[in-house]
Amino acid sequence: MKDVLQSVLDSCDIDRTTLSGNKCLVLVGCAVYLDGYSGIVTFSETEVELKTKRGKVMIKGEGMYLKQITKQDIIVKGKIISVTVE
Repeated sequence: MKDVLQSVLDSCDIDRTTLSGNKCLVLVGCAVYLDGYSGIVTFSETEVELKTKRGKVMIKGEGMYLKQITKQDIIVKGKIISVTVE
């Protein structure tokens, strides 16, 4: 996971943030890394909704796909337009 994340970090602008207690790394325009998600609610090339312990994270963009997924971490790649928390 670390090598994949490092290669993504090297290729994008970085905006680090915390979303309601979950660690989230928004790589402006190209990827979102979220630590502590508990499930995928919806998934398409334009919208990904992830469930966390404290709510939902909605990612909107274009050409999105799951770069890496584990029980606790997820990397969504594509042209990221927005990330919101409900």
